[in-house]
Amino acid sequence: MMNPTMFNPIALEAWYSDEGNDFLLQAELENYLQNYFPCFFLQPQRRLFQTFVQGLLSPLERKSIEPIALHFSGEKYVRPLQQFFTRSRFDEQLLLDTYQELLAEQIGAGRGMLSVDDTSFVKKGKHSAGVRRQYCGRLGKTENCQSGVFLAYAGDKGYGLVDYDLYIPKE
Repeated sequence: MMNPTMFNPIALEAWYSDEGNDFLLQAELENYLQNYFPCFFLQPQRRLFQTFVQGLLSPLERKSIEPIALHFSGEKYVRPLQQFFTRSRFDEQLLLDTYQELLAEQIGAGRGMLSVDDTSFVKKGKHSAGVRRQYCGRLGKTENCQSGVFLAYAGDKGYGLVDYDLYIPKE
């Protein structure tokens, strides 16, 4: 039987308060992220990718691009990190394939199940791909939004997101 994973921000703060843990986590993260380096064409992309993931796992209160760049790299890296997400070319399919392989190694088991679910993202305006007035499950009514479809796996060894796609209405 699977045990649920609960996020506890106090435990994260306690983990980071111990310098030995911080060093251990940093070393493990660097080792893990090296699996994804072939997905990026340039060394600066790899560094920015690593910085952003490190920021997401950090105890920072705000985990958006600017606070992450300021905390880990300094003011001169805010714009490059923004551009990493808006302009940087990388092999998205290789990134997904690598993630799926690592996930399968870690949690793949004979007994498990797949689940498919959609999630709506409320949007103002119409400039993002797939945005239109459609049913928004998050709000429980028809609204301007995007809909993402997600495939997840759950088994005896754990659970994880397997694949995703953006729903594009026919219109």
